[in-house]
Amino acid sequence: MVSNSLFDIQSIQSELEMALYSALFDFGEPYSSAESWAITSLQNNVEQAAGKIANSKNTMSSGFGVDPPGHGFRVTFGLQILVGYKIRLRGNANIGYGNRWGNFGATSSLHFAVYNGGIGTGIHKKDLVVDVTAAVNLTVGGGQGTALQSYSLNYNSPIPTLNDFENSFSYGQLLTWNSGVNENQFSLDRIQREGMIGFRLGDVNVSTNNDTRRLYLGGGTDMAWTGGISVATPFFEVGFQDFSGDYSRKDDEKRDFILDQIKEAKKNNNISKFQKEIKISELEVELKKLTSNYHNQTSYQKKLNKASTYIRVNNNGYNATVDLIGDAWLQNAIHSAIKDFKFEYNYKNIEVWGGKNW
Repeated sequence: MVSNSLFDIQSIQSELEMALYSALFDFGEPYSSAESWAITSLQNNVEQAAGKIANSKNTMSSGFGVDPPGHGFRVTFGLQILVGYKIRLRGNANIGYGNRWGNFGATSSLHFAVYNGGIGTGIHKKDLVVDVTAAVNLTVGGGQGTALQSYSLNYNSPIPTLNDFENSFSYGQLLTWNSGVNENQFSLDRIQREGMIGFRLGDVNVSTNNDTRRLYLGGGTDMAWTGGISVATPFFEVGFQDFSGDYSRKDDEKRDFILDQIKEAKKNNNISKFQKEIKISELEVELKKLTSNYHNQTSYQKKLNKASTYIRVNNNGYNATVDLIGDAWLQNAIHSAIKDFKFEYNYKNIEVWGGKNW
């Protein structure tokens, strides 16, 4: 029986972030290769985090320590080619370690993606774009199901360890850097943090990621691969992915100022209830007018705005993906609900990709 206190995301996040940062800053010397680093530093850090959470919550079943087939250290590769007269490629390499102990599981992974087409590239651009992502993920569940794919950052970053629970809930953290949105400039300040939440019910496995602070406890950067959802079954996947360019922060500062004023007005006991309601109403009207506008972006930044609703069919390692590129309907719905700025997604297209996974 799993204690509900295990779903205290704040405490899980603290352990995951510590494990992830420790492993990431340990990358390089004295390890001779990424594989050596993954099976030593990354594996040890995530196992220590998993052990701390498991011991503090006392939720381990009698099957703790069982390592089912297909777990442990794994490396996967993927390649997709755009079907059409233009040569566009998407490739990925994924290194990871995962294990399952009865009703509890943990994965750690490092992802590299390189592509010159599709989501993540500028409109009518063919420059190579690179994503580097490190992720850790903790899962609690039960039963034995068909092994299904989970994702970290997007549909280019499959987690090497498959989910073989019948039903489960997972939470994770990832750190990522994208060359396109950062114009090939790398520094630790440009690394983004996102949260991951996933769940599985039978033969349906859902992976989501978002950089919002409000629920997933991400960095709140709201750019690059800012959020997405993938729903995987044994035969096909469907989902939504969006990519946003950077933007000016001046309007965000004004929005935050208005939100602070609304909070202060609600706390103010020196005026009547009627005056308070009038003041709050005026501030909310001002906030609505402000956030009905789009983020202030340069021409280069706008060209990175792309969103896709996709379907992918998998068969014995081969796959076909249809990207319906157009409106960021899911992102727009979320931003409307939280009174945040939106991005302009003016590019529309249909892309068909064929590929192979190893």
